[in-house]
Amino acid sequence: WQGCILLAKVHQDVDLYDFGGQGKYTIVDISTGWCGYCQEWAALLAGMPSYFDSATWSDLHPLVDLVNDGSLYWVTILSETGSGGAPTDYNSDNWASTWPNEAIPVMADLDQVMPNHINVYGYPTMLLVDENMEIVAYDREDYPATLATAIELASQ
Repeated sequence: WQGCILLAKVHQDVDLYDFGGQGKYTIVDISTGWCGYCQEWAALLAGMPSYFDSATWSDLHPLVDLVNDGSLYWVTILSETGSGGAPTDYNSDNWASTWPNEAIPVMADLDQVMPNHINVYGYPTMLLVDENMEIVAYDREDYPATLATAIELASQ
């Protein structure tokens, strides 16, 4: 992670470590412009209708309140555009305006380093990191398990 510089929607370089050291857990959401489930999570977190509104996913609904009240940080990193290319600030701006949530920074992985750095298996990829930016939960094949862990830890 250290030294992983991303372009934030405010058009400034941001080090992922800027989110650490604040005594809270952070979900690092690695998404793409072409991923339908990524977009559905963004919609849910923006308070819009979403596939994840269903009762099947109700055990994960507390995430929205935890993120919005600041108990849990959520950072979205776009690693690809809708066509699979490297994202730009335009893509992060578009994502943030399509699914607005002031509590969630949206960043572009300009050099597409994140997928290789953490060995992404599919999208969305979600990791839970602690205040020291150490990975606490990351299930490559079952990201809802990572989100359930986030709810449990952030609710304590």
